[in-house]
Amino acid sequence: MKQNNSKLEAKYVPLNKLSFKQVLGMYQVFVKYYENVEQEVFINDMSEKEGIIILTDNSIKKIVGFSTLKKVPLDINGKKGIGLFSGDTVLERQYWGDRSLHTKFLHYIVKLKISNPLTPVYWLLISKGYKTYLLMANNFVDYYPRADLSNSNSATIKNKQLKSVVSNYCEQLFPKAFDQQNMILDFGENSQHLKDNVAEITKEMQQKYPKIDFFVKRNPDWHRGTELPCVGEISFKLFASYIGKMLKRRKPVAPNKEVAANWR
Repeated sequence: MKQNNSKLEAKYVPLNKLSFKQVLGMYQVFVKYYENVEQEVFINDMSEKEGIIILTDNSIKKIVGFSTLKKVPLDINGKKGIGLFSGDTVLERQYWGDRSLHTKFLHYIVKLKISNPLTPVYWLLISKGYKTYLLMANNFVDYYPRADLSNSNSATIKNKQLKSVVSNYCEQLFPKAFDQQNMILDFGENSQHLKDNVAEITKEMQQKYPKIDFFVKRNPDWHRGTELPCVGEISFKLFASYIGKMLKRRKPVAPNKEVAANWR
């Protein structure tokens, strides 16, 4: 059940400002949802990031979610770009549906793009489960991989470009785990993976939601920890699309059924 938003605070904390108490608080959240998570490995991985967005429930003075961030330099066909890599990300189950963490992340990427208006900027993420994939697929205009790719030349060119971004950052960050042929990251049999009761995928879900079905087909071994590397382009077109969606949500309620049909 979603909690009262007024109790939640999302804050970006640079790595050099992070306390050991905060790291332990994040670890305690993480191990609730993932298997094969050693504290030393978690801390070492955290030390390689630049900062973390931390979600705190102020009513109980406790960390209830977080997302780690790291900027990655990219070279895409001789052109420089900036990648923002999201590492470990988790939110306590009772807060699922709350958007505080997402909103803070949006603020971060807007500032990053405005600071680099002429440089291509991308969100880099690796998906252990379908929820992470849907976060990108349901919110980004241009992203890879995608189920609904059109056959137009421009869409094909964009898809190839974004695929090359994925290859670029995977070869930089995960050269030993990257399967170039299948575009999958495989960290081995004992890698971190979601616990069995977290983000289950049923046949009914696959039949009802094409994007979930696509995720399973692209990453069939997700349950043991293989990850689907993804990328979403952070652009002014993306921000315009987001603003458009927000304006649609604020449209007045139609006065009758006949008019209501035109609002869909």
